[in-house]
Amino acid sequence: GIHRFVNSWPVAEGFLPTRMAINTQGVLHVVGAGANWVERFDRGGNSMGRWQYAAEENACLETGTLDGPGVAFDTDDNLYVLYNSRRLGQSPQARWSKFDTQGNEVWTSDLNGVFARHIAIHGKEIFIESISHLKQFDTSGESVADYRVPALLVSSLRFWHGNFAALVEPLNFSQVGWQSPRLVIYSGATRDQVEATIGRDPMTETDRGAGLLNRPSDFAVDESTDRAFVVNAGRGRIEVFRDGRYLTRWGKRTDGSGSFNFTGTLAVIDDMSDGSLREKEVVAGGIARDVDGTIYVADTFSDRIHKYHP
Repeated sequence: GIHRFVNSWPVAEGFLPTRMAINTQGVLHVVGAGANWVERFDRGGNSMGRWQYAAEENACLETGTLDGPGVAFDTDDNLYVLYNSRRLGQSPQARWSKFDTQGNEVWTSDLNGVFARHIAIHGKEIFIESISHLKQFDTSGESVADYRVPALLVSSLRFWHGNFAALVEPLNFSQVGWQSPRLVIYSGATRDQVEATIGRDPMTETDRGAGLLNRPSDFAVDESTDRAFVVNAGRGRIEVFRDGRYLTRWGKRTDGSGSFNFTGTLAVIDDMSDGSLREKEVVAGGIARDVDGTIYVADTFSDRIHKYHP
């Protein structure tokens, strides 16, 4: 479960990397809260150029964790970028763009919704989540379905064995039955049936122990071994679970070698009606896993990408 550190490399200062996706060629694609382009790197961390997806600044929102731009690939290695554009004196505009394998923009489309938060792709089925809606699209960008989902604080949405999996902050103990965040696996798009949950509640008020999630921001999965790698941003470390049980962890929230900097200050949307901003302390961090089992961690407030090998 503990992966060996290989190397790390910087991104542009102020890029604030938050989400990553890897195509079938092993090229890492990164988006950040502080920039309107995609950074691309080979397996060694060498830059492969950037693809710009917007002219305006990103509008970011802080709910449980930081909601910034998102990325995902379909089965043909087309890249989809989800983002919200900030417009002075107006509410943010939710958009998404499709790029082909050469970086050519295929289309950009507006999304009808308050704020687009997450994108997840299963084969050629594309799902985009806002606070209380999950919309399904095909690869041409045409709407297929619109599902009402519980208005929960979801910090990351992905697929695991064909099921939706989400990092969820509990809003009401009586509603969900747990106090601390969980990685939740659902049986369907409407999320009315839970298949499994990963994580635990604190045993004491001072509990900071293993397997206890605090403001987790992203996760990656290894379906072959049923492992989940969770960015436990509030604790500055990576938590690893296998078969739903805690396995191990690595990293720490201090300066120096082996540390992560998932906490920082950022101007986020304060009023959705006019797009006004407010400086807040937020948590953010991303993670991705390639077909070889290599783990990449977006160390957001250090503007770095770290690489770990099993």
